[in-house]
Amino acid sequence: MSKSLKVHKAVILAAGLGTRFLPATKAVPKELLPVLDKPVIQYLVEEMAESGIKEVILVISPAKKAIVEHFKRDLKFEKFLKEKGKYNYLAPLVELTKKIKITFVYQKKPLGNGHALLMAKKAIGNEPFVLSDGDSIIAGGNEPAVKQLLQVFAKVKAPVIGVQKITDKKEMMKYGNVLRQNSELR
Repeated sequence: MSKSLKVHKAVILAAGLGTRFLPATKAVPKELLPVLDKPVIQYLVEEMAESGIKEVILVISPAKKAIVEHFKRDLKFEKFLKEKGKYNYLAPLVELTKKIKITFVYQKKPLGNGHALLMAKKAIGNEPFVLSDGDSIIAGGNEPAVKQLLQVFAKVKAPVIGVQKITDKKEMMKYGNVLRQNSELR
């Protein structure tokens, strides 16, 4: 880790096959499935920007070119929308792409999250970073969850992990798990 404890980069893992959401994800990456009026991945990038992150490294598979297209500026389309009086629908995404650098890194084979993170190693460099799944929107209350984690990181000057308590054992099987050994921690 570098001497600086300021976190400027985030890695979002978005290369998975999306099998839990089939058949919807057969043609559309799960990260592009909409929640209200925008895709999940956009919410995540917005949260990173709101938390002070300057660069997001998106790890995707080569089959997920639609994610690249989502964040790519299309000046001709923007001009068309302005002429039709509908630019306001796209404006938040355009502003987001101006606010935060988005770098794409490819995981060519589905070899898990650890391998996906290794694909981002060169882009991360020797800096502290935020890591997020590409399909997890976490309600943080008044402040984004990532910002809260960064505040803890700045205070303890050590790695921090955010977790969610799951009591349903069947649900636990779908995700990675953390065992709390010290009952005094909450």
